[in-house]
Amino acid sequence: MINGGKVTPQPVNRNLLVEIYEEEKEEKKEESVFIMPTDVYAAKPVERYTVVDVLAISGDCQKIRSRCRCVVDTSMIEEVKVGDDTYRIVSENYVVLILERP
Repeated sequence: MINGGKVTPQPVNRNLLVEIYEEEKEEKKEESVFIMPTDVYAAKPVERYTVVDVLAISGDCQKIRSRCRCVVDTSMIEEVKVGDDTYRIVSENYVVLILERP
């Protein structure tokens, strides 16, 4: 549960409360032969789509159900800060794939 064990907030207006899905990846540590100067930073490209887990849905959502895994447009994920808590909200319109249903 998010926000330190408190009640999960309820989204409204066809919005979804989501958490970005992070697949556990096995990290391989290899010695690098390539040395990059400290003043050069490669910007990590932003993926167009992001896999998310839906934590809660608005009551007026039509196709998405809570506790499913979806693919959404990354640029449409909004971060809402309330006190010390940060929530990620995306409109149901920006779901492009449903990967898993409960």
